Amino acid sequence: MAIAFRRYQDSDFDAIGRFNRRMEAGQSPYRLYHEDLSKNPTADLEVRPINDSLWVTADNDEVRGGTWLREQYFWINGETHRVGWMKYAVAESQVDPKFATVPLGMVLGLTKQQPRLMALGMGGHDAPFAKLLDAVKWRSSSVPFYFLVLRPFQVLRRLAYVRRRPGMRVAMDLAAWTGLGWLGHNVYRLPAVIAGAGRRTDVRVEERFAPWADDVWSRCRDEYHALAVRDARSLDFRFQSSGYDAVDVDRLRVSRSGQDVGWLCVEVTDGLADHFGDLRVGLILDVLARPSDAEAVLASGVRYLRGRSADIVVANFSHDAWRRAARRLRFLSGPSNVAFYRSPAADELLSAGGDALTRCHITRGDD
Repeated sequence: MAIAFRRYQDSDFDAIGRFNRRMEAGQSPYRLYHEDLSKNPTADLEVRPINDSLWVTADNDEVRGGTWLREQYFWINGETHRVGWMKYAVAESQVDPKFATVPLGMVLGLTKQQPRLMALGMGGHDAPFAKLLDAVKWRSSSVPFYFLVLRPFQVLRRLAYVRRRPGMRVAMDLAAWTGLGWLGHNVYRLPAVIAGAGRRTDVRVEERFAPWADDVWSRCRDEYHALAVRDARSLDFRFQSSGYDAVDVDRLRVSRSGQDVGWLCVEVTDGLADHFGDLRVGLILDVLARPSDAEAVLASGVRYLRGRSADIVVANFSHDAWRRAARRLRFLSGPSNVAFYRSPAADELLSAGGDALTRCHITRGDD
């Protein structure tokens, strides 16, 4: 086989269709989608601040696998650096062992294109591509997962992930119907309620990010060792409100005494059945504020989601300041399936002698 790893071409359109049919025949749920090369054929970050390009493993006229390279700028120690994410990797090895070398070839090939390469999510460290990244000596961590119960009765009765065990179902039903769950929850939350009694912030829903977000970015960026550039242009691209890549989020602008202190991107959904059953889940996708304002901004998001009738709030935070804020607001921590992998070059850039996970500001919105 003459296998080559290269950028997607328009002539690959039919080959990707055949690839997807072979994946379907092999009962794989994964598919590969075409890139619209007319949007940004040169992957220029001046054209689009966050650029996705498709790279394929081609066996003559057939496509045997593909992965997306997302490139963007990170702010690291006061400077911008172009970095990349490996996303949505799919290989025919999942249905045909003859192509077992394709995933490794994609990782090595994409790293040549962008040495400062990272991967996020992937369903956790046990996923096939995560194990492959372990094998090629990428550094890894888990981005901690936090959840805050807002409506204890609903959560006790409907939290599918915990209720899978018969003993837990009985205990949770007992706590729900006797009121012990409600009482215990409110006693546990009391310190956060008292601490927040004098905290005054205003929250306004914005249709898009604008110069006010640039001001927040300018004030906050140097207080973090490393984070994705979160100026208004980049944020409007990440959280598009219209078009094919539209994201249905609420953009919350948080101010205190007329001064913008930060923002959150949140989503309310009823569609996370595997873990949350039919609970109404408030997702905190992304946040930014000075570390000293993290607790106030996070509390503002919780109040807003409570007003949207969320039963439970979930978030993933890597940076120490946001993790401390979550704990002070009485969020609980749980198992995280958001794995964070870094190539050797990316880890060296991000860690700079420290711990890349806790010094970097990584959220669910980076996935």
